[in-house]
Amino acid sequence: MMVVFTRKPDVFRSCKGTVIVIDNKSYYDVFEGDRKIMSISKEINVLEVLADLGFDKAVFKSDDERVYEYETLRSMVKDLKKKNIGRFGAIAAFIGIVKGFSRGKRVKRVFIDVDRKRIDEIEREIQRDFGVMVKIHHNTGELKPNEEIVYIVIMAESRDLALNSMRKAVESIKEEHLKSLREEIE
Repeated sequence: MMVVFTRKPDVFRSCKGTVIVIDNKSYYDVFEGDRKIMSISKEINVLEVLADLGFDKAVFKSDDERVYEYETLRSMVKDLKKKNIGRFGAIAAFIGIVKGFSRGKRVKRVFIDVDRKRIDEIEREIQRDFGVMVKIHHNTGELKPNEEIVYIVIMAESRDLALNSMRKAVESIKEEHLKSLREEIE
């Protein structure tokens, strides 16, 4: 099931299994088709609430018509566990967040626009080189300090294999996102 965040809800009203989240001043209105099903305070992480309700992915459609996809860490783990055929006994997860300070100065926000095809290649390389299962979700666009940049989830036969392959995955992703990272410093 999917969540769509947009200011133009009419385009998505007919999508089955989709809820539409409208950003209001201090809360989010959540619609299923034309029916409002709840309001969620902006003080609460709306994506986590919707993930708990079974919505695994989110699509954000911005004012400039760009589309951003978002997946929860929980849904990534759930997806890998479904694919486990009994061989794997370890799951490692990594969450990269935006730092509040860089080179001694306060970070106001960062802008990241990674190449999704390259992220997919990194997943395949790690899987091939280490014999593990990998899911990587990398956020793009404008992010503020403490917001998540990347989720990496690895399922492996052992904890050593999970941790060793995670180190390689983190280094590869860091190298990739540095190519498109732009920081705005205060």
